Amino acid sequence: MKKKITVFMLAIMMVATAIFTIASCSKSDSKNNNAGNNANIVGKWRGTTDDSVITLDIKSNGTGVAQIKYEDYYYGTSTYTVNFTYSIDDDGTQGTAIAAVSSYYYSTEYETYSFALNGPNLYIYEESAYYGSQIICMFTKI
Repeated sequence: MKKKITVFMLAIMMVATAIFTIASCSKSDSKNNNAGNNANIVGKWRGTTDDSVITLDIKSNGTGVAQIKYEDYYYGTSTYTVNFTYSIDDDGTQGTAIAAVSSYYYSTEYETYSFALNGPNLYIYEESAYYGSQIICMFTKI
């Protein structure tokens, strides 16, 4: 009887180990970790708009930091920092970034942007129900 229980427990442990091994590997791991397909996007980027200079520091782990230096006629220069996460497609040319931005009353809102690499340039798009998809900034690597 003791031998049956030992064999049964051993079998359960082997099945549990197999399930854990299979469950820990998924297709999304290789796609969203950005390990092999984000080499072109990783680094520091700089872009300008009419009233601001934006510097992106994009990391290989799917995160980044944007520093925005904003010029206002009445209030002068303001600088703020926005953290974001990103995912990129298999060929490493298009993806989505989600930025945590502060809003009124010290709450946090999340904005979603699309991006595309085209040669040496990185384009950030914003989706609008009224205007559709529009480029909001073009960046070059620094």
